[in-house]
Amino acid sequence: MILDCMIVDDEIMARKSLGRFCEICENLNVVQICENANDALVYLTEHSVDLVFLDIEMPELSGFDFLEQVVTLPQIIFTTSKAEY
Repeated sequence: MILDCMIVDDEIMARKSLGRFCEICENLNVVQICENANDALVYLTEHSVDLVFLDIEMPELSGFDFLEQVVTLPQIIFTTSKAEY
């Protein structure tokens, strides 16, 4: 089973690293990469994904705020560099 996934992270190196990891995993298909949660919400109004790699601390809209606003909730994997999470 191939999962369509989206990466949402404000850090460019995190987006690139996650994208490379997804490329080597044959059952993950990255369909969208967003640098903020607002862009991710816009994308999800017209598309669906199975899995979101989601950063928690982002400007304007956090990962937690994103979860409260998304209409159809896909599976979520939180990605963060903060030890407190």
